[in-house]
Order: sequence, then C-alpha cells, then structure tokens
Amino acid sequence: MARTSNPSFIMWTCSSAVQIANGRPAFTFSFAT
Repeated sequence: MARTSNPSFIMWTCSSAVQIANGRPAFTFSFAT
C-alpha cells in the first residue's frame, strides 16, 4: 500500500475519485500522466 505522505499517491487518489465520479476508469489517469 502506498503511503499517504506520497504526493503522487494523493494526487492519484483525488484524480481517480474525480474520474470515477465522471464515469471513467480510474486507471486511465495513471497511464495518461
């Protein structure tokens, strides 16, 4: 599990939550970045 102190993990978590809310798969963000 990633540490919450990791900025990229926080960014990924926030962005995945946004994309899930938009109806898009969360993993696309990690590949797109």
